[in-house]
Amino acid sequence: MSVRSSTILLVDDEAPQREQMRRALRSAGYQVLVCSDYGGALAHFQQHSGEVDLLITDLALPGKNGFQLAQALCEIRPRLKVLFTSAQAGAELNRYYGIHQSDLNFLAKPFQSMELIARVNHCLESGGAQYGSAGC
Repeated sequence: MSVRSSTILLVDDEAPQREQMRRALRSAGYQVLVCSDYGGALAHFQQHSGEVDLLITDLALPGKNGFQLAQALCEIRPRLKVLFTSAQAGAELNRYYGIHQSDLNFLAKPFQSMELIARVNHCLESGGAQYGSAGC
């Protein structure tokens, strides 16, 4: 399968950010499933789990956070690749979520569309881009 024919589950509760990422990913040739929260993402994933190659999720989501979402999806599909995004970095990640940025495949907001595409390409091409030492 070509990396560019991959399907991405994109989860972000901020509509403008979500739409910008969706447009960038679609223009790069990816299939994109879009959700704004944990529940919607879980339902989409259960319907399309065999199709999803990469989860991109904001860490800060209403209700359960992106880290909890990744854990839940990786229970269903342990080899799922995950890219976390957040405007929080470093100490905030550790304080709020109990994780270290170095343990995650992480892209700090704000970012340019080209940065997103480059990181997505790396995640999909890399054998080591799974959720990794922080979980799955």
